[in-house]
Amino acid sequence: MSKVSLTKKEKLTLYGLTRYPEKNDRQLASLIDLKMSTVTAIRRRLLHRDFFFTVRVPVMPYLGCEILRIAYGNFAVNLNESMRKASNAYFLDNLAETFFAISTNHSSLSMSIVPNYYTAKKGVDEFEIFCGKHSLMEGSKFAYKFFPFEITKIYNNFGFAPLLKRTFKLDLPEPDINAQIIKPQQTYLTNLEKVILYALVKYPDFPDNKIAQKVGVSRQAIAKIRKKFENKGIIRQANIPNLLKLGFELFVFSHFTFKPNIPKHIKEYALKYLIRETQNVFMVSSAYETLTLDVYANYNQYDLQAEKVKSFFKTHHMLLSTPKSMIFPIKDLKIFKNHEYTALVKKNLGIERDIN
Repeated sequence: MSKVSLTKKEKLTLYGLTRYPEKNDRQLASLIDLKMSTVTAIRRRLLHRDFFFTVRVPVMPYLGCEILRIAYGNFAVNLNESMRKASNAYFLDNLAETFFAISTNHSSLSMSIVPNYYTAKKGVDEFEIFCGKHSLMEGSKFAYKFFPFEITKIYNNFGFAPLLKRTFKLDLPEPDINAQIIKPQQTYLTNLEKVILYALVKYPDFPDNKIAQKVGVSRQAIAKIRKKFENKGIIRQANIPNLLKLGFELFVFSHFTFKPNIPKHIKEYALKYLIRETQNVFMVSSAYETLTLDVYANYNQYDLQAEKVKSFFKTHHMLLSTPKSMIFPIKDLKIFKNHEYTALVKKNLGIERDIN
């Protein structure tokens, strides 16, 4: 990992931006004990230097979506350039439900949110047919995991603050680890509210007056509806750090399968151990399956922590099988979707007009 060229105050501010993304500069300054003018200047500087970007995340279970679908696997080892181009084109043109998708020449990981099991399975079948047609999977296989939000615990949904706290060696308390279950519900939205939600997600950096110009309504109307969405939890703001710029080298995706007879409190203890002892940025868990995504400075750091995790589970005899892990070198990644929710919102809300 190359040395991060940030000052102590810049590190603290970047941590604060990921820990408290919904706060304005005055509120953030109070929370991290810096002057507001300092926070404003640093935020603008970090944004200009591409150390982070802002997204508005639609909480799709509140818009009727029932399933998180995660797909991972390896392509055929003899994949040639034309096959790669075909797979790339598919990812770009056919994955409206997908908000996160990365791949190397031979491995792939994607995360999607879909309305129901029918849509989830249909997407898998179409992908398998496409791969078969283009010989993308010969000798290899993909895994598809469906996590119904109704019974899925979300321990970390791309929260980067703990990772930055440890990396920057900030003397701050660890955030609490609280699993969240988001029960799907169908929130009624007017046609105007749908368009405004779409615009807010598409242009997360725009103030209300610019969104108003895009949609063709007053600033006051945008502010009122935005606050309604925020208060109901339909959208939330997130700041995503530029991991490559910060010197991180690896994404590591892992799939843990627990023994079905493990008591809930023991499994809970194990999952919190994983979050504390690894560089975790994403974790979801069902009754006995858990998927995680971690970020590491280099292979040595990953190897050390992987050995600790292996020893922990060997001692406690919790797992049904050896965890499956996939390593994605960040500098070699093809990033098809990086927290992109615009197409997802547009498709699920049935919005036909575009906003440019």
